[in-house]
Amino acid sequence: MNKFIQLTSYPRRLLLNILRFMFCKKNREITLILLAMFLVFSLAEKRAYAAITFNVPVPTEYNWDIDRVDLDRLAYAISFQETKDFTLGCGKTHNNGFGIMTWVNGHREPKRYETKQASIDDFKRIWRTHYGNRIPTYQDAVKWSGNDRAEAWYYNVHWIYNNK
Repeated sequence: MNKFIQLTSYPRRLLLNILRFMFCKKNREITLILLAMFLVFSLAEKRAYAAITFNVPVPTEYNWDIDRVDLDRLAYAISFQETKDFTLGCGKTHNNGFGIMTWVNGHREPKRYETKQASIDDFKRIWRTHYGNRIPTYQDAVKWSGNDRAEAWYYNVHWIYNNK
């Protein structure tokens, strides 16, 4: 988490504790002032987080050449977005650079691969089977990312694909 967020969270918690204390003392004027300060810190924290998370406006759709998708470039872009090209998380521990999941004994977990190339080949097979020979749309980003900051996922994949 960003340092600015952490710095604004501390004063907000402090104000909340003082606010609780003053409310118990029934000092109405100070309570209202502290409540206003608490709301200002909360709003500042949310705005700072939004500015840090999405500092570039993300359009709904990009004008990609849909008929000429390069699956190798797309695989690199998605693996970089998901695991920083096999260097983080399940990319490093499972050779799974794409966050591909599987069901084991009724539990969902990242699929394990013998090699990175096996993961790339499986990604290409999955992409061709379920998405066709096209670039991801925003709806695909929502599905692939589990709707966890899909706008950022969509923007990053697009940028990496076009700038590799």
